[in-house]
Amino acid sequence: MDLTAVPNSEEKPLLKTPARQGPRWPSLPWHAWVGTAWMGPVGGVATVVVVRAFNGDAVKLTIEGVDLGFAAIATIAAVVVWLVLWFVSGLFYAPFTSPAKANTRNYGELRNKLATLDARRRALCDPAPSGAPLSAASDSACKEAQGYLDWVRGQSHGGGDLRWVNGAGYIDLWQRLHRAEEALLKATPKDQLLDEELYDELRLKDSAIPNRDDLMGILRAVKRYLCGAQPDPTADLCIDSDEKAASALINVRFNINDFRDSSWNGLLQLRNQTMTTLLLTNITLFAFADGAVISGASGAAMLSATVFLLVGSAVGFFNRLNSQFQAPAAVEDYGLTSARILAIPAYSGMAAVAGVVITSVAGVATGATPPSLSTLFVLPPSTGLLVVAAAFGAAPDLVLSRLGDASEKLKNGIASTQSGARQPSK
Repeated sequence: MDLTAVPNSEEKPLLKTPARQGPRWPSLPWHAWVGTAWMGPVGGVATVVVVRAFNGDAVKLTIEGVDLGFAAIATIAAVVVWLVLWFVSGLFYAPFTSPAKANTRNYGELRNKLATLDARRRALCDPAPSGAPLSAASDSACKEAQGYLDWVRGQSHGGGDLRWVNGAGYIDLWQRLHRAEEALLKATPKDQLLDEELYDELRLKDSAIPNRDDLMGILRAVKRYLCGAQPDPTADLCIDSDEKAASALINVRFNINDFRDSSWNGLLQLRNQTMTTLLLTNITLFAFADGAVISGASGAAMLSATVFLLVGSAVGFFNRLNSQFQAPAAVEDYGLTSARILAIPAYSGMAAVAGVVITSVAGVATGATPPSLSTLFVLPPSTGLLVVAAAFGAAPDLVLSRLGDASEKLKNGIASTQSGARQPSK
């Protein structure tokens, strides 16, 4: 009997090793706790102030016959609240760390680009009705593009991960999509390459790409060939074949895409640096608050310092909102704007308290004789010191506005490469 004729359905199934029995522990959302790490110290600071300000002297705690001092009690309570708040906020944030939810707008644009490129690949690479085979170069380009698109499709349906929290995963997806877009140019017929050239020409016209003039020169050489003119023998680049025209367009498209990806990556780095600074600022604020309690600060002094902090935070926060309302048309910044809005209250609050201390000790606000700290943080706070706190609370936003010039430059660069014309037919 011919064994090769036996259907696969009649073959004996392979024996499978039994799965190891035992409890399955759910994976912990570490990536979510990284994203909400800045919230824990806020709860710790609030706990220190509340415990000290309200009935702090009456709190007693005895462990194994040892009476703990109030500072130790406040510190333990603050650390417990810190950890609980951090843990709970991470659990609530975990469902929003998938590629579809961590950045909904960016995810939607990625999916649209993926669908567009996939449709273009099918139009260029699927067998024609006449059955004419693809050239070797076109077939290779189609397989290369298919590999990139399959990778993006698989990654975009993943679960929560740190790379979606910090945004790095989106940059990876865009880079793969751009490589697929460039690869498909190799399979594009000559009669469609002129549309591609026009699209890139419009993007380069007023762009901020450093080598824009050189790229425009390449496009002019490509257009000259595609429009049927004889190649210019005096030009730096001689385009005299379809392959050379496609290769030149690929180089131009790569430069444009790489400029946009690099600019977005720069915005992403600024956003992550802002969130890291916010975490360190909140930890520093907690250290100052706990240090004040350890040094014997009264409840009234803690509340007075809190008033100065809240005044500075409010001024800085509304100044930042005003700056955002006056900003030009928004460009995807991977959460940089939101990160700065979250960070400014902490920056402004610390600046306000520090400003009150520095100004008063210098004798500027309260007279020639520098007062002691015990006379500064009293209830109700001095009107003059509230004005000082408000003035210093506005200072961090002025600094952020200057630092924002770098991010605005990146955003303007991205916007300058956007074409108002319809993209080439896919």
